[in-house]
Amino acid sequence: MHTMNTYNLLDILSDKNVLCVEDEAIILCNIMESLELFFGKVVGVKDGREALQQALGNIYDVLMLDVSIPHMDGLEVVKKIRQVNKKIPIIILSAHTEQEYLWRAVELKITRYLTKPYDKNTLIKALEDVALELVDHQPVISIMPECVYDYCRKTITLHQNTLHLSKSESRLLE
Repeated sequence: MHTMNTYNLLDILSDKNVLCVEDEAIILCNIMESLELFFGKVVGVKDGREALQQALGNIYDVLMLDVSIPHMDGLEVVKKIRQVNKKIPIIILSAHTEQEYLWRAVELKITRYLTKPYDKNTLIKALEDVALELVDHQPVISIMPECVYDYCRKTITLHQNTLHLSKSESRLLE
């Protein structure tokens, strides 16, 4: 297994959809701008009810939620989503560091719990965890002896020959 650099790992997100939930317009705008650098599609909503409707009515690959949002708190939204989707990677954003919130988040199988304000590196590290979760922690998969597929680079290597797949070829293979 060869090691991957950060950028390759984050390439996994380039065709993925993310739902971002934050009730403060300026913060939502900033988060969405950051996420647009990595994801194919970013949708932002401002409250728990809207978040739940969006998450259950559309196909998202990743969720990013603030805890303190109107109508239903972020962890309550996650709890309802987990009833129908156990695997979707979820990042929680919160100004709360109280243990009560942390324990609730742990029980809901959260990928990352980021405390606000967070910096760029913390976000990138969280997105790397999400990317690994999306490929089930196996960025390189052996298809048959001497033939491997690399999720991040979208390449197939057979007997030292490397072939770069197009977006549709890699999607079909995955």
